[in-house]
Amino acid sequence: MRKRNVRVWARLDEGEFDAIMRRVRRTGLSREAYIRSVLLGSVPREKPDERFYSLMNELGGMAASVGRLSRNAATFSPADAQMLKSEADKWGRFQLEVRRSVLLPEKLLE
Repeated sequence: MRKRNVRVWARLDEGEFDAIMRRVRRTGLSREAYIRSVLLGSVPREKPDERFYSLMNELGGMAASVGRLSRNAATFSPADAQMLKSEADKWGRFQLEVRRSVLLPEKLLE
């Protein structure tokens, strides 16, 4: 377990604190995790709503179904199987890219 035993103190006025807390609530992170992330050079993104996760799970299920089709098609038509496998791979890469662009923090300019 990581031990964080160094404290950093900062004084904020009410407006600054409220602005930070609004951002913290939108990310779903703890206040400490949000501030640590910003201090280390990245800005956490807002947490998507449940619809995003539902759609991503559905997309993952579709990619898995196409993958199963490609395995079954291999017994009948290797060309079709290869095409379906390629499509399943594209769907999987697309899903990963969407997750990265929506969930991962943005790096600040250094």
